[in-house]
Amino acid sequence: MTLKQAMEKHNGLNFVVNEINIYSSIGRKALLETKFSNNETLLLNNYLIIESCQNFIIEDINKKTLSKVRKILAYINDITGTIKQLEQNQTLDDISLFQIKQFSISCSKIKSYFFDLNKYFDINNQNQLTLPLLTNLIKILDPEDLLLSQFYIYNAYSKELTNKRKEWECAKKEKNDDKIHKLYVECQNIEDQIREDLSNKLRIYTHDLKESVRIIGQIDKNFALAEYFTDNNYNKPIFSKNKNISYTQLSYPPLVTKLKESQKPYQPINISLSQKPCLVTGANMAGKTILLKSLSLSQYLLQFGFFVPSQKAEVIVVEDILTSIGDHQNEEEGLSSYASEILLLNDIIKKVKQEKKYLVLVDELARTTNPTEGVALVDSFLKILSQHTSFSVTTTHYSGIKTLCYRLRVKGFIQNKKQKELSLQDIPNQIDYALIEDKENKIPNEALNLAELLGVDKEFIDGARKSIK
Repeated sequence: MTLKQAMEKHNGLNFVVNEINIYSSIGRKALLETKFSNNETLLLNNYLIIESCQNFIIEDINKKTLSKVRKILAYINDITGTIKQLEQNQTLDDISLFQIKQFSISCSKIKSYFFDLNKYFDINNQNQLTLPLLTNLIKILDPEDLLLSQFYIYNAYSKELTNKRKEWECAKKEKNDDKIHKLYVECQNIEDQIREDLSNKLRIYTHDLKESVRIIGQIDKNFALAEYFTDNNYNKPIFSKNKNISYTQLSYPPLVTKLKESQKPYQPINISLSQKPCLVTGANMAGKTILLKSLSLSQYLLQFGFFVPSQKAEVIVVEDILTSIGDHQNEEEGLSSYASEILLLNDIIKKVKQEKKYLVLVDELARTTNPTEGVALVDSFLKILSQHTSFSVTTTHYSGIKTLCYRLRVKGFIQNKKQKELSLQDIPNQIDYALIEDKENKIPNEALNLAELLGVDKEFIDGARKSIK
């Protein structure tokens, strides 16, 4: 799975990627083609590269250097198609030769700016962002050593061509049409031979060119990631030694940004998970869905080799992230919310039974059916999860769940902050989103409190309270 494919599954991931400042089409391609990995060694290597880039841009002089590099990146072209032409033994035209020349000169300039980059890198990663030396290739396409961003068949390539061009110019002055045409054709034939010779000479540099394209993408991508993670307080995850998952001050960036624009605070959460199923309860609007989205986003980020929006994170890698979040109604296939959800849960169960590690995140399981059957379905689902090796968080409104699991509850409404006649926008300020361990197996009855705070008809609320008693 590539990052581009994962973005189609997770809006939060899409948000994060679109916030990252990439300067070249090569860098954008490198970012979107990043692969989801469960190889800890590879992921650690990616974390170290980003961390090294962060160390580099801490220094003001290096920030200025990066700014110069990015001005070049903004105008650099992806020459992958031209390189393929070389690999296929095609003779390049002037446009393709120009593209290679311009690209090579740009790479040479970037290499000169980053002459001391390696000292910021771990010894094992020192060559990760080091561009190949393309000096000899540039000389082939720039025989007059002018380093101009243009290309044509220079006279320096052939004395015969130089003489023929002089003869052609003389013929034009003499206005001898037959001679002009004859010499023009002869010049074109010599130029075609030179293009063929140049293509043959460049062909031995195809590996260096391909590697340069790859590294340009990595330079653009990794410095963009380093800058974004620094500016937004993302941190490097640590692989857990006890094989548990733990986040301190985990946040959900799309909501953080939205609340910041409204000048409202965001409350990050702390959570720890083992392979025992985790059941989370809490009031309506208590952030349970955001919790699941935060966990799935962070898992995606860390397995793409990125940092996570958490002060501290001890993590494990999984085979995949399996989610059931939101309204599953599928009108196109004529399926109800319940039918779509239950089929999705069935797919999750099939994968979990394969005994591979997954992160399973299920929001309000069976909420569209009656409470009696809903409780039974939640219980059965948690029991299956408890028998296998995946990590899971399931949220619910149901009480009476019997399966042995790790129970958490969102603290919910802050008693001394309750006010009367609140607007919908005021509700988040009345809730403590912290997660606490819940050993009572009771669902908080705060739906009526919420309705009351929203100014709902008093007779309606009082009648409901009497029914509960």
